[in-house]
Amino acid sequence: RGRGAPALLHFQGMQFWEATDVIVSQTLFNLLYAALSCFIITLVILPHPLLCCVTMIVVASILGGVLASMALLFDIQIETISMICLVLSIGFSIDNVVHYCHAYMTSSK
Repeated sequence: RGRGAPALLHFQGMQFWEATDVIVSQTLFNLLYAALSCFIITLVILPHPLLCCVTMIVVASILGGVLASMALLFDIQIETISMICLVLSIGFSIDNVVHYCHAYMTSSK
């Protein structure tokens, strides 16, 4: 009793179960790193600190809207593909908002 061969559990889905344990924390870290790098680059592109803060507030609200629509409307779980889509949404939204802020900063009216 208890002295037999050691048991070995092998299942193809275990690698996905291990990935789901860390995916939420990795998603949050990736979003934080992407937002921080966007803020630093925005400081270089837009030399006005108030516009940089406004830009990041708008990007954060866009990201909040994307997360809310994923969770509430479409019932999408956070996984690898949705994490990539969230990081890409930061990139697309920062591009759009920086163009608006740059046009505001350089306008003569």
